[in-house]
Amino acid sequence: MKLIKELPTVLPFYTNKKNQNRFKENVAKNCPYFLSSPKNALLPFMLQLPKNSPKPTSLKLVSLNGQETDLSNNISKLKAIDFDDFTYCFYNGQILDFKFESIEQELNLTGIFFIELKIGNIEYFSEVFLMNEEIKQNDFGSNFVKLEFWDETDIEPIRYRNDFKQVIYLDTFIHTSEAEIEEETETDGLGNKIPTFSKLTLKQKIEVFVSDFVKNALMTLPMHNEIFVFEQGKREGKIDRVKVTPSADETGAFSTVEIVFETDILTKTQCEDNKIATNENVLV
Repeated sequence: MKLIKELPTVLPFYTNKKNQNRFKENVAKNCPYFLSSPKNALLPFMLQLPKNSPKPTSLKLVSLNGQETDLSNNISKLKAIDFDDFTYCFYNGQILDFKFESIEQELNLTGIFFIELKIGNIEYFSEVFLMNEEIKQNDFGSNFVKLEFWDETDIEPIRYRNDFKQVIYLDTFIHTSEAEIEEETETDGLGNKIPTFSKLTLKQKIEVFVSDFVKNALMTLPMHNEIFVFEQGKREGKIDRVKVTPSADETGAFSTVEIVFETDILTKTQCEDNKIATNENVLV
């Protein structure tokens, strides 16, 4: 039996609420960190459940003072698949509706919450997050960098099928780091080195201060083939060759995480003219 049963995703779930990060002794004594979420949707999430688990029957948002907001009218937006010895329940981040009496309208909620999800006789509790006034689905303001990441195949035990993608909003910005030129050469008959290939690569980075469970999710980035970065109104595109380096603070409760990625800007070969990267999905 595994000691840690929750999936290492951006928004993990527990069967025991006391496993939430806020209850750790070294966290309780420090300033809190809250994962940011849209005010009209939830962050995508996935749970690994016992095989043949029933469908969810209740979906609630619970504030830290215990006030509940019932979102069970959105249960149909949660999907489930059976795979090997487990059932996987997941939500892809669709906009949610809030129902009051007989009227439904788009969710517009701000504050600090966690999700309480009932499946059969078991209750599951998400990590705590902030439904941020500045963030809506597909509209997240200028103060955040949005990361979307997934893979074409499963990364055990996360099932990347049925279009499941992880999403996180980071309160930071993209730093232009440094440019590097990579060269390949051949030696001619006189011993001179002749360049046969050269490439200009721009290294950029994101630095962010996060709690332990977010650090763990970000550490998985290099394992994913599909990673996209969005700076609203500025740049967006796919990033490659990602390296993630965490540095824990003195309490061990939080870490500064540095995410460095590379973008190829120019390439030149002996037989071809200079080429500028034109792939519209490349972050430049």
